[in-house]
Amino acid sequence: RFVGAGHHGHILSLFVKSRVPNSGSGGAAGGTTTKKDADGPSQLALVGDIMRSLSVVRYYPRHRTLEEVARDYNANWTTAIEMLTDDVYLGGENWNNLFVLRRNAD
Repeated sequence: RFVGAGHHGHILSLFVKSRVPNSGSGGAAGGTTTKKDADGPSQLALVGDIMRSLSVVRYYPRHRTLEEVARDYNANWTTAIEMLTDDVYLGGENWNNLFVLRRNAD
């Protein structure tokens, strides 16, 4: 699901994607539950930073905050992103190259 573009904290984003289904129930059906998330399912979003690369943020609806949980430190001029699973991400950059990233959830 496409979330939108904008400024999220200190991340200037062109693309934001999430695997949370768009439903009126308010829940995150299909999300993964972690020990840190006592509030319910995890709500992860993939952020395509225009100048750097990809970042993964977690949304806490109870506190209405975002926390960065992972980042690619290799600079890429990101032009497209896709969240394949909660831990595998696909990105495209301005030189027409694709790159795949895997988050180490440990």
